[in-house]
Amino acid sequence: MTILLLPLPFIYRCFFRWILSDMVQRDLAALEAFIAEYQISARSFVRPNYLKFLMPSVMSDEDLQRIDLPTLVKIGENEVIYSAQKAMQRLDTVAPAFEKAIIPDASHGVMISQKDLANRKILDFLG
Repeated sequence: MTILLLPLPFIYRCFFRWILSDMVQRDLAALEAFIAEYQISARSFVRPNYLKFLMPSVMSDEDLQRIDLPTLVKIGENEVIYSAQKAMQRLDTVAPAFEKAIIPDASHGVMISQKDLANRKILDFLG
């Protein structure tokens, strides 16, 4: 991932403007503040070697089916890494017991751009 290999301000800005595209339109100043804070934290903390290039992976259908706890999955409708609709369709098939929510007007940063709605979904889920 380029952001890890080339931790330059320009790379951070391009990456976060892509992955948090909803914030570009909604609150560019907040996005720039987030990027600045991320850069500071990236420079300030040393990751153990085993975490340096640890990338998230897609869970297999079998892994998802083994989850036997109540689970809430929130995905922004404008997610850029994968299709929110296809992800939800997959969960409907392999993990129908999961509670699912597509958060409108949000991309990858659901908890940043739609925090009130996302928090309401969590509170409702927790009952």
